[in-house]
Amino acid sequence: MQGFETARIANLLRPLGLTPGDRVAGLLDKSPEGLPLNLGCCRAGMVYLPVPVELILPEVEDVLRDAEPRLAVCRPDWAAQLRGWGGEAGGAVPAGSVGMIGLRQAFLFPGYRRAPEKTAVSFRSDGWFITGDFGRIDADGHLCVLGRGTELIITGGFNVYPKEVEAGLNALPGVQDSAAIGVPHPDFGEAVVGVVQLAPDAPPFSEEAAKARLAGELSRYKIPKRIAVVAEMPRNSLGKIRKTLLQQRFAALFAADAAERP
Repeated sequence: MQGFETARIANLLRPLGLTPGDRVAGLLDKSPEGLPLNLGCCRAGMVYLPVPVELILPEVEDVLRDAEPRLAVCRPDWAAQLRGWGGEAGGAVPAGSVGMIGLRQAFLFPGYRRAPEKTAVSFRSDGWFITGDFGRIDADGHLCVLGRGTELIITGGFNVYPKEVEAGLNALPGVQDSAAIGVPHPDFGEAVVGVVQLAPDAPPFSEEAAKARLAGELSRYKIPKRIAVVAEMPRNSLGKIRKTLLQQRFAALFAADAAERP
């Protein structure tokens, strides 16, 4: 019976767009659902990350931000505390719309130590804690995390959320890992640039072929203007890609275009 449940969970994860190597966070404490989810992730080639439910909200947010899971699974009482924020007034956005992810919990810490400005922008008077991540909740109540607010790419006036681009890049043949970053561009302010690390046995990589494939999945303004291949992604001690280093490395990618302008 356990094997059947494990297989069922593995089959449920794949249609959500998860691929082998993706991280799945579980805020399930020691509930009976935790073990099948763990085994189901293993069966599907994914990494299961147990998150202690006794952590306070900022600690949970830190864990999720550093681990960057593609999916978070939690108890219904936690799911009820997820909410999208948008607009200058910070009001709730409807299902399907993109907003800043907010969390609420029965117990909260009073604020950040010696950081009143950060506390003021992170908390709402009605008890909501604003995480700094963009996301949207679909019609079924599933939360899709699109990325950190600080990683938002604005190109030609359009918002591009890195996770959407990275999902397309990761699906390309031979791609082991990817990052979508914004770099200066003379016409668009920022340009979307894809950076990929190839698997050891990857076939030859064609930038033009990759763009053509992405054109069938992404809106035109989300397609990277350039896709660069690196031997190895720069990472921090937790294994998270250091996008700031990639932005520094490719900051001058379109400098020649700017130099040619009269």
